[in-house]
Amino acid sequence: MAESGGAESALERPSSMADKNSALKCTFSAPGHSTTLLQGLASLRAQAQLLDVILTINNEVFQVHKVVLAACSDYFRMCWELQSSSRWCLW
Repeated sequence: MAESGGAESALERPSSMADKNSALKCTFSAPGHSTTLLQGLASLRAQAQLLDVILTINNEVFQVHKVVLAACSDYFRMCWELQSSSRWCLW
C-alpha cells in the first residue's frame, strides 16, 4: 500500500475509537439482555440465592439484592455508600 505526501500509515495513526489519552468506548446491544437479566434476578430471589439485605416494612420481611436496591433508588445507594464509610443509614 503506497503512502502519499508524508501521511502516516494506518499502523502509526491513533485509532478513531481511542487514543492514548482516552478510554475505549463501546456500545453493547443485545435485544433480549434486559429480559434475561430480570429473569435471572427473579430466579435468584425465588431460590433465595445471593440475597444480601433483609428489609422489614410494617412487620413484613423482604430478602433482597443490595445491588438492585442501589440501582433503583438513590436513597438505598446512599445508604450503602455511607455504610462503606463507617456511617449508617437508618430506615
